[in-house]
Amino acid sequence: MWYCGPSEKDYNNMKFDGAYPSGFLKNWKIAFADYIPSDPKKIIHVCAGRVPKSEGVTLDIDIKYDPDYLCNAETMRYGSLLEGERQVPSDEFDWAIADPPYNDEASEKYYNKKLLNKSMMIKQMARIVRTGGFVAILDQTMPQGKPSNLECVARIGVTSVPNLDVRVLTIFQKI
Repeated sequence: MWYCGPSEKDYNNMKFDGAYPSGFLKNWKIAFADYIPSDPKKIIHVCAGRVPKSEGVTLDIDIKYDPDYLCNAETMRYGSLLEGERQVPSDEFDWAIADPPYNDEASEKYYNKKLLNKSMMIKQMARIVRTGGFVAILDQTMPQGKPSNLECVARIGVTSVPNLDVRVLTIFQKI
């Protein structure tokens, strides 16, 4: 079980919506130190929200977070019909890690959108991670319906003090 703090606050002392719990990334880097690449460009944060650019490549549907890939996590297609739509490259990353909205209420609050199809997101995450790489999802439930090329290697409980809501970080390795 990882005990984390609430999401970081901004310069107005307001909670950052769309952020990992405080200390989450530090715990992840310690626990998986032997598997974290030295090049942060080999890590993609899906549904990244306010993940700092120093932590890796970011993918989000909301332009206000200035993601590297502005697109839906279900399709991972970006660009426009005029410019030419492209897909996030396959087999590009060592890690794809996601902290998607957990439920309909959070999805409406943070994105003003319907909750994404997490099975489709996981399928896309598996596509963009190289063989031997990892797909990790922080969510209120354990993922169901994973692609056959993913093997579960870890499940870690994550809670945020002071509210103590429990989430699960499920980590798969691409085989």
